[in-house]
Amino acid sequence: MKRNWLPITCVLLVMVSILLTGCGGPAEPVVEEPTEAATEEVAVAATEEAEPIVDDSWSRIQEAGKIVVGTSADYPPFEFVNEDNEFDGFDMALIREVSNALGVEVEIQDIAFDGLIAALKAGQIDAIIAAMSATPERDKEVDFTINYYVGTDAILIKEGSALAFESAEDIAAYKVGVQAGTIHETWVQDTLLATGAMDEANLSRYERAELAISDLKNGRIDVVAMDYFAAKAYVEQGGIVMALEQNLSGENMAIAVREGSTALQEQLNGVIEGLQDSGVVDTLAEEYLGGEVIDAESSETEAVTGPVWEKVLSEGKLVVGTSADYPPFEFINEDNEFDGFDMALIKEIGNRLGVEVELQDIAFDGLIAALKAGQIDAIIAAMSATPDRDKEVDFTVNYYVGTDAILIKEGSDLVLESADDMAGYKIGVQSGTLHDTWVQENLVDTGKTAEADVSRYERAELAISDLKNGRVEVVAMDYFAAKAYIEQGGIVMALEQNLSGENMAIAVREGAEGIRWNLEQVILELQEEGFIDQLAEEYLAGESVE
Repeated sequence: MKRNWLPITCVLLVMVSILLTGCGGPAEPVVEEPTEAATEEVAVAATEEAEPIVDDSWSRIQEAGKIVVGTSADYPPFEFVNEDNEFDGFDMALIREVSNALGVEVEIQDIAFDGLIAALKAGQIDAIIAAMSATPERDKEVDFTINYYVGTDAILIKEGSALAFESAEDIAAYKVGVQAGTIHETWVQDTLLATGAMDEANLSRYERAELAISDLKNGRIDVVAMDYFAAKAYVEQGGIVMALEQNLSGENMAIAVREGSTALQEQLNGVIEGLQDSGVVDTLAEEYLGGEVIDAESSETEAVTGPVWEKVLSEGKLVVGTSADYPPFEFINEDNEFDGFDMALIKEIGNRLGVEVELQDIAFDGLIAALKAGQIDAIIAAMSATPDRDKEVDFTVNYYVGTDAILIKEGSDLVLESADDMAGYKIGVQSGTLHDTWVQENLVDTGKTAEADVSRYERAELAISDLKNGRVEVVAMDYFAAKAYIEQGGIVMALEQNLSGENMAIAVREGAEGIRWNLEQVILELQEEGFIDQLAEEYLAGESVE
């Protein structure tokens, strides 16, 4: 109806103009207000012309020739200021090695630990290295690299104190000091305060670790919880002693980058892996941490439980979701039974835990929703522990690391030098996978591929069917799953390339620490025994992905 007012308005304006001219007055210019429809058209046009979000996290650093890294230099031997007023420590030496490998200068900024993530999100720094553990809570705010070091924890008391502890829970009756924002603060909060075992008034949070140590020496608090090696460094300064060594929440130290900084994250991951493989990280540990190998028995935690795990135990059954269309990881065999690498692994885990495993076949992109709704207790489905998924669920340690492949129809003359060359062709991916995410972020969002050229499938086998029938031209999927489909005939591998890194882990509901912890213990045990390598030999042809 609003469009019908336009001709009437024009007539009235002409009449007013004639009257004014007839009266001898000058005709005032008339400014038309844009109609609502016109405004909407402009808004639509602006939306259509909006530039896609580009990840410049690495290119920006290359252009500047410098990476700005935040730390909290009060945590020896990881980060501290030495006698020459220079940043020193394990982390500081490591980040310098990393920057050398990247070919850029490193600028280090000293920031209070609990202000580091805010500084990163505000763009004041490009990354954080500060003996920071990659916890699920932090992973909701930032992205992490692979772990560069795994530590344990310690409880400190004043020298001469008569206090004795059998476990960390025994500190509940005393005045406790922790550095704000650390996993030690989280552990005290979740394990002692939230359970009512400890009074809030007995917990002191400090901006810097050295302030907690000062108060411990001066008798203002009774105990301090911190990283084992940082504790050792403070013990060497005198006045305090170590009362207990115990792994509280697991210190999986990693470098933090801003959310979505995939380009920078990948560069850092590659360098860290290289430094680990070449022995540089071990050499730095020898120099700064006394070369100590933390004994698994001495740092062993007490068994962790919780309502989800108690329910599993009481029912004697672990309900696990999978998507059984992804051989050789999960599929239905000729006997109509669940089979594959993941299926054999989860059955062995169930055996070790003393519970039956009930498997449910669910479309891959519906697995997380089923987990969050309580329909299943866990997911095993060649699922990578990505930062995006980690915002919705919690993951165990990785049980396997894979790579990826691009498939084409047998007889196709397509030649791909890299995964980016898929742009311009009709692409098939399984919905909800990291391949779906990679195509979206690297091809669709950058304008290289039209949204209409990407077909997303509930099940991988449907993508393969459409590839064979010519409805799509390429399919991106896991390398070993691709090999299994190739054996069925009709398709070939055009390219093997690691897209986003397949760090396969078992998913559990957020906060289900009991079930996560118990699954992890068995995974670590199976890795140590070589059982997982045996399964890889059986189901994945024992191939080592370069």
